[in-house]
Amino acid sequence: MESLQDLTSIVNFGALTAYVLLLVSLTYLFVKSEKKILYGIMPVVGLIVTLLIWWGLDINAKIVGFTWLVLGIIYLAYITKGFKIKTRLPV
Repeated sequence: MESLQDLTSIVNFGALTAYVLLLVSLTYLFVKSEKKILYGIMPVVGLIVTLLIWWGLDINAKIVGFTWLVLGIIYLAYITKGFKIKTRLPV
């Protein structure tokens, strides 16, 4: 990581990944939970477009981003004792 472009690419990875998770959640909510399949079309279209943009990111950003994501999942598994207890946000 040597330039501002590298940092920008990593930030974009995080933002796009969060947006992908949001769109997956919306699709699940509309299609699976509420049985409103037509409402799920736009989140799926957004998901496809976002994944295409994400695909074009720099390989270094993907490596750093996925490493950070995996470490976050491992940490979450640790603090929830294997995802058995719910986490609480500090107020």
